[in-house]
Amino acid sequence: MYKIGIVGYGKMGILHGALVNGSKKARVVAVCDKSWVMRFGIKKVYPSVKTFSNVRDMLGKVELDAVIISTPTFNHVQSAMECIEKKCDLFIEKPLASSYEDAQQLLDVALKKNIKIQVGFCNRFAPSIAKGKEYLDSGAIGDALEAKAFMYIADVFEQHSGWRYSKAVSGGGVLMDFGIHMLDQLCWYFGKIDTVQAHAQKIYSKEVEDELQATISFEKGPKVAFETSWSKEAYRKTYARLEVEGTKGKMIVTDQTLDIFDSKGEQIENLVYPDLYGGAYMDVGGILYSRQMEAFLGVLSGQQSTNLESAVYVQKVIKKIYQSAELGEIVSVE
Repeated sequence: MYKIGIVGYGKMGILHGALVNGSKKARVVAVCDKSWVMRFGIKKVYPSVKTFSNVRDMLGKVELDAVIISTPTFNHVQSAMECIEKKCDLFIEKPLASSYEDAQQLLDVALKKNIKIQVGFCNRFAPSIAKGKEYLDSGAIGDALEAKAFMYIADVFEQHSGWRYSKAVSGGGVLMDFGIHMLDQLCWYFGKIDTVQAHAQKIYSKEVEDELQATISFEKGPKVAFETSWSKEAYRKTYARLEVEGTKGKMIVTDQTLDIFDSKGEQIENLVYPDLYGGAYMDVGGILYSRQMEAFLGVLSGQQSTNLESAVYVQKVIKKIYQSAELGEIVSVE
C-alpha cells in the first residue's frame, strides 16, 4: 500500500486524491496546501490525513512513497526537487515546468537520483485517442502524409490577472497551458519533429498568446497544421480533433470519437465513447483520469515506464514554437 502525499489541494489535487483512495494500492496520508481553509476542510473529512502548509514540513514529518504535485506550474520544480531529496517518486501535473531548461534540469536530477516521475498528460488515456494510436501503429491508414490538429475552448474573453497570464511566471499562454495536450498527442503519434513555423496572437491578454497556429514537420511523419485557442466562443467544453491523411485512408480522432476511412473515402470504422469505454476501478472526472492514475501506480511498482523524457521533449518543442512565432521564421527543433 503506497503512502501518497499531495502538494496543492485544488481541483486537480482533490481529483487525484479521490482516485488514489479509490484504488487498492495506495492511500493519501498527507496533504500540503497554503490555504488554511483547505487544510481545515481536509481534517474534517479525512481526520487521519496529516496536513501541512509547506512541503518541507510534510516531507520531514511523514514517510512517503510518492508525491502528487498539482500546484501552479511555477512551483513544480522547487517542490519536486525537495521531494527528490527525500527519495519520493512523483506525479506532476502538466506542464512539467515553466521552461524547457527547468524541465531538462528536473529530468537530469531524476535520472541521477533514480527517481520515477510521471507527468499529467491525461489525454493519452482518453479511450478514443489511445485507440487512434493503435490504429495508426497497425498501418490501418498506411503512412501518415499530412494532418490537421485543433484544440479549442471558450475560456478567455477579457484581460485576466493571475500567474497564467504572466509570461515570466507561466512560460506562455494557451499553448503552454492548454494546447500542450494536443502537442503531446502529436509527438506520441508521430515521433520527433524536424521543424516548426508558428504565429501567435494576443487577443485579450497582454503578455501571453490567446491563439496560436503552427506548421509542424515531423522527421518520419506528416506535416501537421496545428491550431489552439482558449478564446473560441463556440466551444464551451474542451474540443480536440486530429485528422490524419494516410497512403491507405484517413483517420479522424476526437476526445469522444474515432472514425476510419479507406482510400476511396468509405467509412470502415465509427466508434463513439460508449463503444470504447471499457470500464475502470472508478470513474471520477472521466475515465482518462482513472487510467492515468492506474498508469502512475504501475510506474511506482516498476510495471510501466514513465513519460518524463517525452514530457521534457514536448517542452523543448514549445520553446522552439515560441521562438518561431517571435522571429517569424521556420525553426529547427533538433
